[in-house]
Amino acid sequence: MSGISWKRTVLALLLFGAAFGYLEAAVVTYLRALHEPARQRFYPGRPAAELFPLLTLEQLRAAGPEQQRTLAAELGREAATILMLAAVAMTVARNAGEWGAAFVIAFGVWDLTFYIFLKVLLDWPASVFTWDILFLIPVPWAGPVLAPVLVSIAMIAAGVWHLRTPVRIGPAHWFAILLGAGVIVVSFAMDYRNLMAGGMPQRFNWWVYAAGLGIGLGSYATAARGRLRRAAAVAVTVLVLSGVRAVAADERSKVPSDRSADTYAVYSAVLAHPSLSHPDGNEKYLVQEVSGEVRENEPQSCISVPEPYRTSLAEVLADRMQVYEKRFLLERAFKIPKQYELITAEQAKQFGSLRFSPGHSTDEVELFRGATDVISLGHVYFDKRRILSAVYTWAFCGSLCGYGTWRLFPAMTKASGRNNTGSPA
Repeated sequence: MSGISWKRTVLALLLFGAAFGYLEAAVVTYLRALHEPARQRFYPGRPAAELFPLLTLEQLRAAGPEQQRTLAAELGREAATILMLAAVAMTVARNAGEWGAAFVIAFGVWDLTFYIFLKVLLDWPASVFTWDILFLIPVPWAGPVLAPVLVSIAMIAAGVWHLRTPVRIGPAHWFAILLGAGVIVVSFAMDYRNLMAGGMPQRFNWWVYAAGLGIGLGSYATAARGRLRRAAAVAVTVLVLSGVRAVAADERSKVPSDRSADTYAVYSAVLAHPSLSHPDGNEKYLVQEVSGEVRENEPQSCISVPEPYRTSLAEVLADRMQVYEKRFLLERAFKIPKQYELITAEQAKQFGSLRFSPGHSTDEVELFRGATDVISLGHVYFDKRRILSAVYTWAFCGSLCGYGTWRLFPAMTKASGRNNTGSPA
């Protein structure tokens, strides 16, 4: 394209994409209001800003024909959206390369401005790590908002550059670019079975997503020459670094190796005989996957030890000051006879929502079946010689059903599990 025409084309695509982004945000505003009564019927008290869990197909059928017609209309609207973006790109393109460039510009701007206008209209999302339903065809796509935003930025940058300085893309590069796009789609759709069953989103697989983004951008970069190749390489670097930061923000570190064995020995002793507010009727235990999320009672007010352990207790409390603010992602390393599941914070919320909802049961979700409590584990704190350790645990089983206590373990090698009197949280 000439110096004037490519700029005019980009400006037109930017304006169309932004206007279409507002239109999309407005439609979603109406849709959320339309679906909210059905959501409240099945998940009463669930904040409107929390999109998950999704209503299952059975719940939609139970909600009435209007909800089913709305879903069908939404699927048609999504397909029509892609056709409109493709058609607009076709009107400004003279060949397949320009059409592809125009399409990704319009798509990227539409997607970015959609989130901007949603923030204006609904004050949503709360952050770039808030999960969103991205698409419903052919199955639900979902992921943190940051993921589609990074893809949109890459699409806009590549599209504008291609219109300014066309890149000759051969069949092999086209194949690799489309492969990268397919891998990204897979990263969004990996959890669709769980979402369609009414489950909360599992942890997003940033590594699969980053692989797809890297394949796509890398293929475009290798097809380019000169300054474009260097610019594409810079773009890949920036987006990969952004993805690494996203992984760091989204994932928790594991229990440090120098504490791991003793920590899991204590956790195993705790879960062999968990402190509950009722007789233990759990067929399996649901344990929150991140330690340290539970709000601990101050140990000084509820822990007492015999004189020989006073110095050790002071060291345990000093260790707590160093570790308390951290969060560790737990592994399946508990040595207990009973079955257990590590669950996310969102799944724990879903468990609580079902327990609060009249006429509903946690047995409606396969993951929760057979469990009556969600157990949250605090960090394990040690003295210097590891002859005394302390851990706070909290077990939740309903609106007026929960119990928290400190537990002391005077000898790590025996993991005796001696329990102090504690105090309910």
